[in-house]
Amino acid sequence: MTVRDFRAQDFEGLVDCYRQGFPEGHNRYALSRLVRFQQDTILVAEEGTEIVGVIIGISSHREAWLTGLSVLPQLKLRMTRVSMHLMHSLGKRFVEVGFTQAFATTSRRSVNTLAKRVNSTLLSEEPNFYFDGEVRSLYLADLTTLDNLSRLKEQRN
Repeated sequence: MTVRDFRAQDFEGLVDCYRQGFPEGHNRYALSRLVRFQQDTILVAEEGTEIVGVIIGISSHREAWLTGLSVLPQLKLRMTRVSMHLMHSLGKRFVEVGFTQAFATTSRRSVNTLAKRVNSTLLSEEPNFYFDGEVRSLYLADLTTLDNLSRLKEQRN
């Protein structure tokens, strides 16, 4: 598996991966806008010629955000190898452009567990934020501790 920058020809694979792995996430229109304006912080995981995972980061001159993570569900690797590699790669990308921290929101319990394992700080929780009644959790990750994620990534390989 390789993690690399998103390319325009990856769009259909990105949309398919997102629909299957994170159906409540961004729709096709939102994804098309993100890839147009945030190409430097959208990464894909590829096995062979198939896109098996995608991570979407956005940034401004002040803040970096992880806004979406999706892995094909049939891989049964959601929070294992593919996800770890994608998160580590995006974290490194944010560090390369000068960020020392990044925000992330989630309603997924598995991501909440991972956030705690890499020493992210829970900033807030908003009950009933999503249409299905899920709680939205907002985290702040210290990118200077990427070695925490590296260790978890290595344990999963």
